[in-house]
Amino acid sequence: MISGCPSAGASATGPPCSGPGSCRGAVHKKHAHRHCEEIYFVISGRGLAGAGDDRVEVRAGDFHYIPAGVEHWLHNLSGTDPIEVVGIYVNAASVEATGYTYLGDVTEADLAAARA
Repeated sequence: MISGCPSAGASATGPPCSGPGSCRGAVHKKHAHRHCEEIYFVISGRGLAGAGDDRVEVRAGDFHYIPAGVEHWLHNLSGTDPIEVVGIYVNAASVEATGYTYLGDVTEADLAAARA
């Protein structure tokens, strides 16, 4: 899975800023998984991750844990590189089985909130 895309799911890959999710400001919109926890590993790039009220910058080599039912999102902070992540849904074989719920756009207030 490549995050930072305009909607949930995978984005295009290629040279910097070549497709959805590759440029600064691209976002994996607010959502939650009611039935499972999520863990993702950042393969490359850097972003601002929101989970509930927490905000943290993530970069290549970081793991990020999201408990079941917690609203979360990911915003690409790079002006030139995509953010690539691989995600694991704990005890769910598909996105449908996670209890995925779309919760809206990431706002300026979300991005301006204090970071951990």
